[in-house]
Amino acid sequence: MNGTTSFTAAVWEIYGGEVERIAGIYIDKNYTRLDLGTYRIPNPDDAALSRLSLKRIYPYDTPGNKIDFDIIAIAHIDLYRFSYDEPVEDRAEEWLRVSCEVELDGGFYSFCIKGIAVYNSRHNRRRGKLTDTLVPVIYADELEKNAEALLREYYPEALKTPQKIDVRLFAERMGLVIEDTHLSRSGTVFGGIIFNDSTVDYFDHEYNCYETFDANAGTILVDPEIYFLRTLGSWNNTVIHECVHWKRHKKVFDLEKLCAGGADRILCRVAEGTENEQERSQTGWMEWHANSIAPRVLMPRRTFQHMADKYIGAAEKPKLWLN
Repeated sequence: MNGTTSFTAAVWEIYGGEVERIAGIYIDKNYTRLDLGTYRIPNPDDAALSRLSLKRIYPYDTPGNKIDFDIIAIAHIDLYRFSYDEPVEDRAEEWLRVSCEVELDGGFYSFCIKGIAVYNSRHNRRRGKLTDTLVPVIYADELEKNAEALLREYYPEALKTPQKIDVRLFAERMGLVIEDTHLSRSGTVFGGIIFNDSTVDYFDHEYNCYETFDANAGTILVDPEIYFLRTLGSWNNTVIHECVHWKRHKKVFDLEKLCAGGADRILCRVAEGTENEQERSQTGWMEWHANSIAPRVLMPRRTFQHMADKYIGAAEKPKLWLN
């Protein structure tokens, strides 16, 4: 991924004018209730928005293609006091929070402004945040909840009864299709997920060369050699890994396509060692999400704990010996 996409830049370029118009109406209707007084004009007789300066945008993840976001901006306001001698003018500033919603699906749709108010930093949300490239901000203590949310939506029976997850059924319920494909000559690419229809390179072992085929969005690619190089568990984990990418990172690629017209897939390679958290790239964070959530989906803590307690309890029962 080229890292040049910016949700903030895209939104402000398209909707900045509309946001400024609504902010102007808000100032016009509410200036008497806002603390806009200055030394020269303690109680303005009138006020009007001069311009709106963007500070930042906080996007938040929501189900489906929708994105909630808060626009934090500084309203530069002209103040007026009318008198018998000479009108007095001055200028004040007010920080505003403009709460919005937009749908991202190959472009921006259904934009709406849900509310506007004076900005208060205490109202910033911690959970559900997205970065400016729409990568989810997931904390370590949220990983289990993310896994349970996926199971609750696509495989709820696994949260009620301990059982093996049928990964093919899991992917099918998400509307995804699995294709066994040699993604590299040496087996260094375990799997991938196609976010937008594209042409995929694969290695043909029979002819010892790379060929191509067309893959639709929602296709999971898995190297069948995982069966032999690793284990069946690795194959299962790779499938769920790609399912996590589709669920949590599709908006990243939708934004990339909108802004730069590139990035239609993510391929997951075998990697040695760990990446420093401070130096982790956008792709690195997405891989950390998928690597951390996938095994928690395959072995949900709730049902595992239930079975573990059951077997531990049975093992601790005293044994009666007959003489």
